[in-house]
Amino acid sequence: MRFRLILFTLAALAAAAPVRAGAGSPSIPRFWQTLADCETSGRWDWGARHRPGEGQTFVGGLGIYAPNWAAWRMHVGVRGPAWRATPAAQVRVAEWGWRHERAWWGCFAKVGTPTV
Repeated sequence: MRFRLILFTLAALAAAAPVRAGAGSPSIPRFWQTLADCETSGRWDWGARHRPGEGQTFVGGLGIYAPNWAAWRMHVGVRGPAWRATPAAQVRVAEWGWRHERAWWGCFAKVGTPTV
């Protein structure tokens, strides 16, 4: 019984924690993690709770313009809002936008552009 309580508590804490892939995450290419760190301080759930300084204009860890997110996500099979998508799914959407729409992020001036 005590073991179940510990597992339940750990699961609840993990669910409540902010989504952050981390610089060493193998699923997120270094470029995209660096861009997220610049755009939203690596907050992959950006725009979820509309914290001070966050809004609905730019969403997810990469700060994708919300109308672009709505249009691009369908091309790569991602559903729902950016802040609910995994970091890997957000990167797939951003890569699609970069390749097909030549999307531009403000932090490109600091981190360069992707090589996809």
